[in-house]
Amino acid sequence: MTPEVPNGTSLSYRRPTLLRVLCILTFVAGGMGFLDGIRTYVNADVFSGIVDQSLLQAREKMNEEVKGDARAERVVESLMSHSAAFSEPANLKKSSLFKILANLIALVGAYLMFKLRRSGYWVYLCSSLVSIVSPLAVYGVHNLLAVSIAVILTIIGVVLAGLYALNIKHME
Repeated sequence: MTPEVPNGTSLSYRRPTLLRVLCILTFVAGGMGFLDGIRTYVNADVFSGIVDQSLLQAREKMNEEVKGDARAERVVESLMSHSAAFSEPANLKKSSLFKILANLIALVGAYLMFKLRRSGYWVYLCSSLVSIVSPLAVYGVHNLLAVSIAVILTIIGVVLAGLYALNIKHME
């Protein structure tokens, strides 16, 4: 049975299809992100070893490709030094805690918006902010990869916030 709202129309009738789809996608992505954050936190030492090994192989291949080009060698070394921070178990644990938090907040925001509560939009925006700030907080604002991740998360966050914003008029 669908819950009734004061004017006699059901919530499912009033909930736009775009909002329903966005919320379901957020439930799926948020749930998977939450579980992945837990998995990463628990297995940080194992993942650290895997990332270290991958970085070592990548460094060897890139050094072979740029051999003799001093400028390219400096770029490769800079890229590898920025990447090394991503393999430290302590950083992996901090990053996964931020991921768990951001996904929990996103799930709460999506649930509230699914229930047509306008406050869910602001909760969801907070989750986007946590996601954007977390790589910078964990790896530093001078880490090129962390900044790149933050920029990508900003673009995704703006697009999703815009799509959710199209539905604010349907929320109370």
